[in-house]
Amino acid sequence: MPYRDDAEAQARHVEALTQERDEALARLERARAALASVVAEMSALPPEADIPWRSLHGGEPLRVTFFNETDETLSLRWVSYDGREREEVTLVAGGEREVDSFVAHLWRLVDRAGAIRWQGYLRADRPRISARRS
Repeated sequence: MPYRDDAEAQARHVEALTQERDEALARLERARAALASVVAEMSALPPEADIPWRSLHGGEPLRVTFFNETDETLSLRWVSYDGREREEVTLVAGGEREVDSFVAHLWRLVDRAGAIRWQGYLRADRPRISARRS
């Protein structure tokens, strides 16, 4: 019965594909957990730490809002994968800006003198970032 043989072969194929999918999803979850761990660890480091600051690959898309709660104008900068700063926008005192980015991307708020007022890796549990008066 060729039909029955074809149906059984298709069922085995679907089962193999399902197993592959489940294994890939498990690898993805392990990678997400590892990325979250790295982001949490690096977020605790001060901006002046002697490490090669740069955005990390592999994060989920994220919409984040940056707030400037200082009395001065700040520059919002994304730090690329190779460590170069790219100015995105200027935030006036009391201003805010919504940005589409990714978890594990590194952002900075820098004052006119070049001092980093805030720096951090984006995390899914922190969609609102504020630079406060010092």
